[in-house]
Amino acid sequence: MMNEAHADDKTDVIFSCDNTVGRAYGRAFRDLLAKSPRYHELSDTAENRKKAVNVGVVSIEEKAGGDSVGAAAFASVFLLDSVYLDHVVQSCGVNKSEKCAQDLFDSLDEDVDALKKALAEK
Repeated sequence: MMNEAHADDKTDVIFSCDNTVGRAYGRAFRDLLAKSPRYHELSDTAENRKKAVNVGVVSIEEKAGGDSVGAAAFASVFLLDSVYLDHVVQSCGVNKSEKCAQDLFDSLDEDVDALKKALAEK
């Protein structure tokens, strides 16, 4: 989970949110990763998935009568080397994508802290 190449001991993260509805949400989450002193985003490769926390997001646009209601539902899964760590489900207005991304980021922090604690106790 920790990449020896990082002198600052950042946790590696792979993030994917590749659909149109989640674009603003994904951009906000990636901005948080880039600004974080704690995380380093890696590209999504088979090798990287073995050493990084993988945050995968799927979103769907909420509609009423065929019209967009300006909101989306997001399902996120945290994995480490294909092992389930946690999941988060959110419903978020389009204008609240930054807040929802921050909530997901906070969940990532909690899960990484718990994982590091568990590994230290081994």
